[in-house]
Amino acid sequence: AGYYIRALKWAYENRYTSGVSATEFGTGKPVSREQLATFLRTYAAAKGVDVSATVDLSTYADGANVSKYARAAMGWAIASEMITGTGNNMLSPKMEATRAQVAVIIKKFVGNVLSARHLTITAEGTTARITEAGDLAFMMYAKGDAYTDDEFITAYCAEFGMTEEELTVEFAMSHNFAQHDDLDGNDSLTIEGLYGSYTFHVVYRDQSSENISVYFDPENEYPVGQITINGSDISEYVIVYGRTPNTHGTDAAGLAGELSAMIAEMTGITLPVYSDTEAPLAEGAKEILIGHTNREETGFVTVDRSALIYDTLHVEVQGSRVILTGKETESGGTHMAVYEFLRRLGCTYYTASIYHIEPAEKIELPDGYTVHIRPTMDMHVNYQLDGWNYKIGQTSETGLRFCNVVHTIPCFAAEDYEDTWECHIKYYMAPEPCLSDPTIINRIIQNVKIKISHALAAGNSEPLVWLTMSDGSARGCQCKACKKTYGVLGAHSTYSFILKYVGDAIAEEYPTAKVVGLAYKYTITAPKTDVTDEAYAQFVTEYTAICEEKGWSTEYIPPQRLHAPDTAVMCICSDNSCFSHAIDDPDCHNKGNSNITFNQNFERYCSMFDNVMVWEYWTADYARFSVFPNIYEMWYNFNYYYRHGVTGMYGLGHTERTADFCELHTYIDAVLSLDSSLTIEEFFLKVNKFLEVTYGPGWKEMRAFIDLTEELSNKNEFNNWMQSKWTFIISEEDWRAHIDEMDAMFVSALEAAQNDRQRMFVNAAYSTVKYSYVRLAWLDYKASGSNEDFELFKAANRDYRDTTLAGGLEMPEKWQEDLDPVMWEINGG
Repeated sequence: AGYYIRALKWAYENRYTSGVSATEFGTGKPVSREQLATFLRTYAAAKGVDVSATVDLSTYADGANVSKYARAAMGWAIASEMITGTGNNMLSPKMEATRAQVAVIIKKFVGNVLSARHLTITAEGTTARITEAGDLAFMMYAKGDAYTDDEFITAYCAEFGMTEEELTVEFAMSHNFAQHDDLDGNDSLTIEGLYGSYTFHVVYRDQSSENISVYFDPENEYPVGQITINGSDISEYVIVYGRTPNTHGTDAAGLAGELSAMIAEMTGITLPVYSDTEAPLAEGAKEILIGHTNREETGFVTVDRSALIYDTLHVEVQGSRVILTGKETESGGTHMAVYEFLRRLGCTYYTASIYHIEPAEKIELPDGYTVHIRPTMDMHVNYQLDGWNYKIGQTSETGLRFCNVVHTIPCFAAEDYEDTWECHIKYYMAPEPCLSDPTIINRIIQNVKIKISHALAAGNSEPLVWLTMSDGSARGCQCKACKKTYGVLGAHSTYSFILKYVGDAIAEEYPTAKVVGLAYKYTITAPKTDVTDEAYAQFVTEYTAICEEKGWSTEYIPPQRLHAPDTAVMCICSDNSCFSHAIDDPDCHNKGNSNITFNQNFERYCSMFDNVMVWEYWTADYARFSVFPNIYEMWYNFNYYYRHGVTGMYGLGHTERTADFCELHTYIDAVLSLDSSLTIEEFFLKVNKFLEVTYGPGWKEMRAFIDLTEELSNKNEFNNWMQSKWTFIISEEDWRAHIDEMDAMFVSALEAAQNDRQRMFVNAAYSTVKYSYVRLAWLDYKASGSNEDFELFKAANRDYRDTTLAGGLEMPEKWQEDLDPVMWEINGG
């Protein structure tokens, strides 16, 4: 054990430590949190650092438990922000300091004490006071927070309307702080009139720099001082709701009530709420209108409802009235209009219950103020139907009105077809019908028409009908005709052709309806586009002979090159791609799920179908308690989809909270689906802000964890179906090399958390690291077979359980502390 002797001798000779008694150092004993604080304070004092700062330890529930010798050190460590407690207002002074906690405290000791640059920014109401700025050389500040250095420059340039190339030092010096060569540590600077979040980009004399985020809360009881609409204070307005269908439990009346409550939280003003039949019709009345109200029929306001397709939202100030509306027959656009209106007033939702109100002295909406947003992806379905998608700007299936669920061709081909759920379930996993037989094709056409007519009669004006293969058969029909088609025109090409046949058949009778196919697993291969005229002519001859042999008509001879009508949509499932790289990343070499092959098929489908959707897996499908690092890839893949003209998105996510940043995935899916122009810099600013609002001051640690897992996962080239195969995402070697580093990130984030909600969200993500500790501990036990390693495994498993429950997550149903995690990792996960 001699490896520490020289270090111990150094510490003793310099009087940084004197041991635990007169006769022993306690080298084999764990160090407590208060002992660590004492070591560091002693060292800092010896280096000439002022260690007089302190806090009142009695404000902590266990402050009296701090040993007498360590009280000054603990008070100083807390005041220096090296130790922030262990939750529930506890200091836990005698708790063993874990390796992760030691790493975090040492890091803060170096940054906050030894390397402190003596700059302090104090937010006093709307004023920033800069003190102890002796090392300051230059400083800039910009509206907003959660910026890296590069992101700050992007935001700064956007605020002043310039490109990064146009930004000069001279400009920045004239608009913010110039150099302060004469500034010493006793001087101070003051900036007045600041509201909300700001980032100060600080450059020191040694050329190092840092970003300091400061939140300025106006000296009002409420964050927004005043809101005016066309010159009138919002207190003069009432909220009037009209016709908006009930969706996920929120109708127009519910939206009106929520809008009133949120404006009250922002301003302290509660607006009255009425239906359009309760509120009297009056010229010039000051009203915020939700949905389709009778104010349109009376001519008080005008709305071009022909422009409100799908989930398009419309916000407009028309004289004394504000219009918040969407499509009349569906509620998606109206819901989104209400939350977009709130966002324009400074309130942004990030999840159903997490939102951020940006303080403002005054918000003015002039007459004619208009926000009209048609989602870039018209056809968008969020498979995570948990009721909060609208608040984060997420389009939903209400604007699309799917008539049925997937895997339906055997059902539509059945002689005993009925438009019932029971019929669908009966044929859900049935063998594939022959899609060359004209009798079956015509039967499918007839039954799809029945489905469409029922949907139209029920009020679905633009029905979408899934027309997809069974989920239980990989081969498809193996008759002579089908096999001939596969051989010449491509494997399973009959699935694409059936969409053309049905699309053509419904185009005249039901022009507003669409049939939607699914390129999925064994149907992912697109029909060939390079069949020569000679080869096709030979195919027609041989195919016609097969039809004559079978007694079939020749009305459905497969085409040489498919071009589907507008009434047919191909939905391409991304689970056949590599999730470690963007779809068009040339560095992807995934053999089992090659992005090169996926890209080729994708482009072929895009050449055949004018309407292409993507079934996107934007959260993990199986193991919902391990990492799923595809945040980066989402931006690149959405960018790819837009470049290829994709018109729809079917986003598959969880229907409950999970450990793999499912809330963040949902949020950015919404953001990316709405705006095709979002740059990657703007994208990451939104990611950062989500992390800052959701996880609190430790958000940078969460971002660092995401960055690290993204980097490590790129080596393995994993697929969506591989999450349960733990080391397929990040290798065992990389887990062992980095897991303590990851653990330290979460310890730091937990210490920085300001409330129970932030701690819950941090713990939810932290459980992915705890899970990996369990997997490594199990491998160690299996390798050694020792009782000691088995006990360590069980301890790690209990730690995983505690963190998971602290994160508000459910444990896998089959979890046991002494059970191989392979036995419970999918079940209940």
